[in-house]
Amino acid sequence: MEGETPTIMEGDEDTGHDNADIGEPSEWPCPDCGGVLWTIDDGAEGFHFRCRVGHAWGVESLVAEQGSAVEVA
Repeated sequence: MEGETPTIMEGDEDTGHDNADIGEPSEWPCPDCGGVLWTIDDGAEGFHFRCRVGHAWGVESLVAEQGSAVEVA
């Protein structure tokens, strides 16, 4: 499975992965569902974030979305 992104959709229990295989938990909640965002190191490409439901965020898009949420609040 080297080079493959693990499936992390909730209810997909045949992947053989647990959350530790995905990455490290971040301090940020998912803007879409409020779940834990996992930090995934893409190597030379940088980082991105995913939650268990499958929402994915790049660093710039996550910062922009978090900023928008603060403005709305």
